[in-house]
Amino acid sequence: MKSLVLVALGSSIFCFAACAWPAQPLGDPPLLAPDLLFEERDGLVVVEAEHFARQSRNELRAWYINSPWHTPSARPDPDPVMLADAAGAAYVEVLPDTFVTMADPIIVGENLALEPGTLAVLHYRIHFNTPGRYYIWSRIRSNDEEDNTMHAGIDGVWPPTARILQFPKLQKVWFWNNQVRAAVDPPAGEGTLAFLDVPTSGLHTVMFSMREDGHEFDRFLLTTNKDFPKPQGPGPDPSRPRQGNAPEPFTLPLPPSTTPAPRPAQQTLVPDNLLFEEVNGLVAVEAEHFCKQSHTLKRAWHLTTHALNPDLRPDPDPPHPDNASGGAYLEVLPDSRRNDQDLLIPGENFSDNPGELAVLHYAIHFNTPGRYYVWTRTYPIDGDDNTLHVGLDDAWPDSGKRLHAADLNRWGWTCRQRTTANKVFLDVPAPGPHTVLFSMREDGCEFDKFLLAADPDFTPADHGPAPRLRAGRLPAPFAPPAPPPPTPQP
Repeated sequence: MKSLVLVALGSSIFCFAACAWPAQPLGDPPLLAPDLLFEERDGLVVVEAEHFARQSRNELRAWYINSPWHTPSARPDPDPVMLADAAGAAYVEVLPDTFVTMADPIIVGENLALEPGTLAVLHYRIHFNTPGRYYIWSRIRSNDEEDNTMHAGIDGVWPPTARILQFPKLQKVWFWNNQVRAAVDPPAGEGTLAFLDVPTSGLHTVMFSMREDGHEFDRFLLTTNKDFPKPQGPGPDPSRPRQGNAPEPFTLPLPPSTTPAPRPAQQTLVPDNLLFEEVNGLVAVEAEHFCKQSHTLKRAWHLTTHALNPDLRPDPDPPHPDNASGGAYLEVLPDSRRNDQDLLIPGENFSDNPGELAVLHYAIHFNTPGRYYVWTRTYPIDGDDNTLHVGLDDAWPDSGKRLHAADLNRWGWTCRQRTTANKVFLDVPAPGPHTVLFSMREDGCEFDKFLLAADPDFTPADHGPAPRLRAGRLPAPFAPPAPPPPTPQP
């Protein structure tokens, strides 16, 4: 009898050890009230990724919220948090993240989900007023080689037209895309456009599921417009709920300033009556010849010459007056963000809102209205000091945002927009005096001279053409230091 008891006990122990208990669900609970229901209006619905109604299939991988109030505890998680540019200051990420590069072990059904809906599923409750075909735009960020795909579905169905939503890898910025990896055979497919077919009006559940762990997901929109333009920045505002109240967006806490307060902004060098003039479709102006600065509480433009180097810290770059036109240039200081590892503080060391920080004003008389292409001469050191914005008469058109210099560690001309690669331009509506404006996008930007050219094929060289004045007189150029006297010969 004793032996039978021991055998039974041993069998129980073996079963306990060998029969693993089901894994406990992972991830964050919903932020929404159970009755919340988003609504499609006029063929468009926009939803924050963190506003899911529930999660499922989350025993091995799950979606975690990143926000000022949420720090995922799952490890490993090799990616940095990027809240500053996330819509609503929050996003979701599939964790743990063990599939980072192709050198990492691939475990199908754990860190890679080939079949949609098998791992880490997000559910969104949406009331559709209009049934039909909805094209899927998603905003994500890819930090490594293996985090740039996910799946989408509706009402428990995962159609081929929403399998493997594909995004460029290693972008390390938030961006929108609306593609699936491979074309679907007609008549169901439309090339590589991602879409879902909503069969009826009323309540439906839109779903997104993990394909690769580490995927970071910020926002999505569904639109009946096949030609919907690619959203910029965070995209359209989120849709209003049909039922319930959406949570308030997260706000980034104001971080302590990482830099001392800037000194008073560099005062103008030019007389009050100075007025530059456009002649034959061309204007040339030295950056240091602004008539005033504004919005200088947190950052300002400071003059640098051979004899003057602003003693303002931090300023990690050495001065570059050699080959600067007129022997001088301006730099936005303090410069606290040198690379992507440095803290990004919107409204302090970075501004994607033209006219928000460190604005330069230039008085120019235009004889000929029309379109003028904007060339700037700058000296970028790294990828975090090579953009600025340009505007006209207190307006900041999209065509003047994010003027971008790509060639590093030299003075050079650029007329390229960072996000579109299009030429940067301003439209001057009427002849007469106007104010051309430049404002900071990234601190540390070094700015030497600018040109406005009506000819789209004009390309400046070296220091570019000389300025022309309609009124006033320019100050003398800054002279380089005198060479040392020759050493007496014995």
